[in-house]
Amino acid sequence: MFKLIYKCVFSFIRLAMPLLKRKFPKLKEREQYAADAFTSIQELRNSYPNQTLFWIHAASTGEFEQAKPVIEQLKVMYAECIVCVTFFSPSGYNAHKNYTFADCVCYLPLDTGNNAKRFIETLAPVCAIFIRYDLWFNYLYILNKKSIPTFCICTTLSSSIPKNYFYTLYVRKVFELCTKVYTANKNEYEKIRQYYPTVAAENSSDTRFDRISSIVDHPKNLPLSKEDFPSQKPIIIVGSSWREDEHLFFQMYVSDKHQIPFSLIIVPHEPTHDHVHQLRTMFTSCVLWSEIENNADRYKSQAPSIIIVDSIGKLLQIYSLADAAYIGGGFGAGVHSCAEPAGYGIPLCSGKKIDRSPDAIALKKEKALTLIENTQELRQWISIIVLNKEARLRRGFYAKNYINTRRGASSQITSDIQEIIAKHQPFTESAQ
Repeated sequence: MFKLIYKCVFSFIRLAMPLLKRKFPKLKEREQYAADAFTSIQELRNSYPNQTLFWIHAASTGEFEQAKPVIEQLKVMYAECIVCVTFFSPSGYNAHKNYTFADCVCYLPLDTGNNAKRFIETLAPVCAIFIRYDLWFNYLYILNKKSIPTFCICTTLSSSIPKNYFYTLYVRKVFELCTKVYTANKNEYEKIRQYYPTVAAENSSDTRFDRISSIVDHPKNLPLSKEDFPSQKPIIIVGSSWREDEHLFFQMYVSDKHQIPFSLIIVPHEPTHDHVHQLRTMFTSCVLWSEIENNADRYKSQAPSIIIVDSIGKLLQIYSLADAAYIGGGFGAGVHSCAEPAGYGIPLCSGKKIDRSPDAIALKKEKALTLIENTQELRQWISIIVLNKEARLRRGFYAKNYINTRRGASSQITSDIQEIIAKHQPFTESAQ
């Protein structure tokens, strides 16, 4: 009965697809290239007909960050293996279509029975790994039917449980088709045990902590180093900022007559041309990050007091310059990732909307994250914590400890995967 209902739902979606594509441009872009996935995986298998293949699926770019440490460990464990990565959203595909450790990157075709059967039979993966929550029934059903080990990692559940009966039923069906479900934290594990006791769940952690630690331990070269900034002025990174966040710092900038007692790097969540132009109008003494990249020698030992980052994909590395971080989104839909700056061992600050971020809630409890409502409270945070080296280091220690005590999920998951798939399919010497 469930399969029939699901099939009817997707039949309706296919009929409505022309209308949906007009209303949602990203869906139009996705469907335009999704059909190419079959060609891509066929070419992959033609090039590597007998190689051990791992299939990893993520909804978008944020979820794929959780996949990276697992992929990279699998590449070490199985040196001759190949990896196929699929995405649902254009943002994920466009950001990672040239990912170094993937042999094929493509969209996941719509979850119909025929698409799922054709995709999996062509790809012939030794196992499949789904990230967090983007689970599709027909794909999981075919994987299960063919006895291909299937894992869901960094799993989280929607707050709709148990309020939404149909969502709860769907989650139970897809989880039961997985060989093992690894939760993102203990709280998620306890929820699965409560609502889905028949699911093979494993209490784990978020692989992002491994990813963050790896990046912190192996930083990339930036056009500026901390030594290029005035030593007496701490560096504050405003990460993933929105207009409400930027306005707080603008008020300080104006009231202090442009002589703020810290260096400031603003990294907008959406650095569009209009947004960057507005920031340049607000902070008249600022310099764009692209200008520094194009003429790094000019700013050596004399970094500007205010920098606006006018491109995406650099925030995690730029946090390495910070003495403190303000994380955006806390005055809007919700605060952005607090775990990334926490990995650098610095004090954190944000607006008060953190209820959708387990990391932010935990970091606040650990006294690593300070919540504010206005410019006056922002000024107090800067004065009491950021400009006070002892307080800054103490709060930074709390943040770093939060990350360090949660590392290790990637090794746990890959070790289990190695053991489980070895029981299903012996590897040749070349595949190990």
